[in-house]
Amino acid sequence: MAELAPHSPRRRFRNIVGGSAGNLVEWFDWYVYSAFALYFAHIFFPKVDSTAQLLNTAAIFAVGFVMRPVGAWAMGVYADHKGRKAGLMLSVSLMCVGSLMIAVAPSYASAGVFSPAILVIARIIQGLSLGGEYGSSATYLSEMADRERRGFWSSFQYVTIIGGQLTALALLVVLQATLGDEAMKAWGWRIGFAAGAVLAVVVYFIRRRLDETLSYENVAAKADRRRSTLGTLFRDHPREAFLVMALTAGGTAAFYAYTIYLQKFLANTSGFDAMSPARAYWTRSTRSVSLARRTSMPRLAPVAVIPPAAAIASDARTGAWSVTEPGRSTSPSTGMRNRRGLLSASTNPFPLM
Repeated sequence: MAELAPHSPRRRFRNIVGGSAGNLVEWFDWYVYSAFALYFAHIFFPKVDSTAQLLNTAAIFAVGFVMRPVGAWAMGVYADHKGRKAGLMLSVSLMCVGSLMIAVAPSYASAGVFSPAILVIARIIQGLSLGGEYGSSATYLSEMADRERRGFWSSFQYVTIIGGQLTALALLVVLQATLGDEAMKAWGWRIGFAAGAVLAVVVYFIRRRLDETLSYENVAAKADRRRSTLGTLFRDHPREAFLVMALTAGGTAAFYAYTIYLQKFLANTSGFDAMSPARAYWTRSTRSVSLARRTSMPRLAPVAVIPPAAAIASDARTGAWSVTEPGRSTSPSTGMRNRRGLLSASTNPFPLM
């Protein structure tokens, strides 16, 4: 059977932008939980002190992490059988459901133990969604890109990962400035999750108009197509799989220690008010991205720049901040191809971010 003709450059660009926009919204929904945790922890866990409240919300955040490899495996199998486009639509639908559940979740005072139970279920759904999104979007972007610029277009996945986090922080800063601390703790925190649910609906309709990748269509048309499973990954690529897992573990721990834990530590332990950490991180991150744009060389893939945790120095008494080291750049991985040349959506069940 003859292979299908490649997409035109304009159509390919539209598909890549649509896939990237959906990835940004997915990560926005994921990070809204951690960004707004200081304001909603007492809603679900009112009978303990502030430290215990944050620990409880962090434990639920961890539940989402546990589900991400499961989601990566399940969604990868689904995308390999139903198509990359179908996988992307399913992942954003699940994220919408999870965000909406948190946005309308009742407080502990009105629903008792059902309140944190709803929060746990919502984060399980979001974890499944994000695990599937990472592999499906990476596969879609790399397969949709042309051979000459595959690394460039694939790197938009990482750009939109950090873009989603910065968007969540930007919304938090705006709401802090307009609503104030009391309103944020009472009901303002729900706006972030409601916004994420609405954006997910918009992205769903954008993804409905995306084209399926030719790589998938060409291989799916073959009667002797090879099955892509987790067992196949570890059997055929054991060294690469365990190497990626080891590198991922270290990078993920450092990333979340700075971007997630540091905010809570400054507000709960070091004497900062809840507004200062988010504003400081937003300022330093955007300045680092701006610096990277001014100093980047042409023809390089875009990078997302994150100041390392060690680079931030603070004085709890004066609130002074300083950056002592340049930012760290991260670049995307392009995944692996199986023997028939098809990049499987289930080849990376342990995503970095």
